[in-house]
Amino acid sequence: MSTKYELFDDLENKKARLCKAAVSIFSDKSFNRTTVQEIAQKAGVGKGTFYNYFTSKESLLSFLLDCGTVKLIDYVRDSIKEDIEPRDKLEIAIDSQLEYFNKNHDYFVFYLREMWSYRQGLEDQIFKLKEEYITIFENIIKEGKDSEAFKDVDIETISSGLFGMLSVASSHWALFSSEFPLENINQSVKEVFFNGILRG
Repeated sequence: MSTKYELFDDLENKKARLCKAAVSIFSDKSFNRTTVQEIAQKAGVGKGTFYNYFTSKESLLSFLLDCGTVKLIDYVRDSIKEDIEPRDKLEIAIDSQLEYFNKNHDYFVFYLREMWSYRQGLEDQIFKLKEEYITIFENIIKEGKDSEAFKDVDIETISSGLFGMLSVASSHWALFSSEFPLENINQSVKEVFFNGILRG
């Protein structure tokens, strides 16, 4: 994977260590039960250093979610070639999201938990996810609908539903990866989704 898509590798060293430490702890024991002191200790820095980069634990959470959303958008968008059929584009988008979740397992355990449980102050991240990421699916489904490769469906609803299906499936895999191989989840999601959207 190109360093462009690596989480936190483009940050200053101590800030990156704080982010990685926070993700490791949050994925295991949740945001609410974690203290700034624990994050700083795991990162190998003083508690005061934490506040050189973040004003609070909540501002760290907002930064972590924003970082992951931006990297996910870039990874999926850059994976899709323009000169292929809508179905192929959608398959690549599905493959890319699941692949990126797989490569950043601990981060997305934390990410999915926090993004789907409402917390005041996360509106910007949720809006970015909707406006920039789910729009990738909307554009592909509109293209397929316009070319009559896909059924006449409500584009916004189907796009949000596909993202939700992928996220829940990914979360299920993250918790039970030994029982549910990612390739099986990938195939199952595609089978259910394409059976519903493709014209006969």
